[in-house]
Amino acid sequence: MKLIYCRDCGDVVRLQRFVRMCLCGKTAGRYLEDGIHAVISEDAVPIGIDNNSLRMAVQARIAMLMVGKPIVHEAIKNNLNLTAFVCQFASPHIKTFKMAELQVEDISDVETSPSS
Repeated sequence: MKLIYCRDCGDVVRLQRFVRMCLCGKTAGRYLEDGIHAVISEDAVPIGIDNNSLRMAVQARIAMLMVGKPIVHEAIKNNLNLTAFVCQFASPHIKTFKMAELQVEDISDVETSPSS
C-alpha cells in the first residue's frame, strides 16, 4: 500500500486509481491502472506499508477483540506491529510530476482528504 505525506499540512493520503490530494492541495498522487505503479507530485513524501504485515496486524487485533482481554498471548501482541517505510527517491514503482502539470482531465476525478 502506498500513501503520500504532505510536509506542509501534515496530511497522509492513501493512493487510489484516481487522483487524491492532501487537505492543503499541495501534494497529490494516484496509482496507475496496474495498481502497483504510482505517480505523485514532486513535493509528496511517499510512504509504503507492507501489505502482509498490515494484514497480520489486523488479524491479530481481531484475535485480541475476540478474546476480550487487554493482555493476550505474546505472539498475538507481537503481530500488532506492521512494517512501514519512506520510499526511496529513485523507486521503480513511483514517478513524480509538478503540480502545475496536473492535467484538467485528472482534476475531474480528484478527491481531497480527510476520507483517506
